[in-house]
Amino acid sequence: MKGVLGRVFTLFNERGAEMDQACLVTFLSEAGGIFTFRENDECQSFATTGRTAVGMDGCRQQVRWSAYMDNYNIVDGIRQPNRLRAVWHYDEGDLVYFDSDNLRLEYR
Repeated sequence: MKGVLGRVFTLFNERGAEMDQACLVTFLSEAGGIFTFRENDECQSFATTGRTAVGMDGCRQQVRWSAYMDNYNIVDGIRQPNRLRAVWHYDEGDLVYFDSDNLRLEYR
């Protein structure tokens, strides 16, 4: 996983088995987790303990992680969330590290 600010400054560039597992959770959501759905069948959240957080000091720890989906719209006949939040649930409090209220998904 690579994070770049303004297409110029690399913030992080993580590799390895733990990142591979985190990617599997992110893309396939099959490394153990709980999906929560609303009564109208919209996916509300996905939570897992199968992710490793890497601190600024390089320290690695297993931390509960959640993705929250909200504000669904129909785009090209597909119901998709307009808002997505990704949250690390640390013992000392939650860290929201991604929060988009105007998410656009493209299918190719």
